[in-house]
Amino acid sequence: MTVAAFLHVAYESAAPMWVELSFLVFFALGFAFLRIDGLARNSKQQKKQWVENPQPRVFDARLRKTIEAEAASGKQDAVLKAWRVGRSSAPTPPELMKPVVQALLDVEPEVAASEIVEHLQRHAVALSNSRIACGVLDVVARAGQVRTMEDLWEAFQKDLHIKPTYQMYEMLIGGFASVGDEKKVAKVFETLSESRMKLTARGYSLTIKGFLKNNMVDAVLRQLLAMNTQGIHIPPFAIVQFLRISCQATRNCEAFSALSTANIALPPEAVSLLLEDCAKRGNLEHATRVEELAREAKQPLLCGAYDALLKLNTSRGHLHALELFEEMQTAGVRISEGLCVGLLS
Repeated sequence: MTVAAFLHVAYESAAPMWVELSFLVFFALGFAFLRIDGLARNSKQQKKQWVENPQPRVFDARLRKTIEAEAASGKQDAVLKAWRVGRSSAPTPPELMKPVVQALLDVEPEVAASEIVEHLQRHAVALSNSRIACGVLDVVARAGQVRTMEDLWEAFQKDLHIKPTYQMYEMLIGGFASVGDEKKVAKVFETLSESRMKLTARGYSLTIKGFLKNNMVDAVLRQLLAMNTQGIHIPPFAIVQFLRISCQATRNCEAFSALSTANIALPPEAVSLLLEDCAKRGNLEHATRVEELAREAKQPLLCGAYDALLKLNTSRGHLHALELFEEMQTAGVRISEGLCVGLLS
């Protein structure tokens, strides 16, 4: 009787609000339905995305350790063997691409391009990008495998649809320069210009290093002058090495004249190199011009520069030798044993 009375009281109290209560009930049911439907749709979309774009598998950890260990030991056959075991099931990690590509070039260079492209195609989601392409080209270019580099360059664009970046162009330029192919370097420069891309300081450095490797005096000079025209800082090592190969080619005076005409400052090491070459050839006149330019630029003279100038001036009986000797004492530069022997003889 008590329960019935309670229900009667509750009914009587809620009767005036039956419209409001009905609204709340149906609102709650509608909100619950929408939430359930939304969750179902999200679940279907996630499953569809997973099917269409599955997450790339992870390269086998044991094979990864094997490749790293064998590469450190220089066992390229073992590196290649381990990579071929795991390459079909998962993409090669970016940090392993370098030792793997190097192993291919060392062991089986004739199939390097085809196997690399095939692997990148199989795992395109993870590997078909400019970062991986740039890393591969860097290894191939450094190895001097120009034909393989050209095959990869073509495949990256036609088969993998990787748009060339200026970093990729730099690798291409460096590869051509490393074998002394100035014509192909010039063609890449033209392509960059047509694409409205500017060659960076790193691109010039790679070009100069390649030409220096092949003792190409004129080609290196053209790159130095181009850097100077564009207002790009020329690394001191480039100037020193350029003058070194110029001296070896007995073109000391010509190289010095070209740089001084372009107002390219000579680092102290370059001045010392030029003066030492002048001393070997007994060319006091040219040594004097080099010394004057260095003093105008307020470049300090190194020990080798003082040695060369003292030898030349002493052999000719010029009093400038005494001035140089006093200057060395003031600057705290010690006379080398070789100079002492040379002066006494």
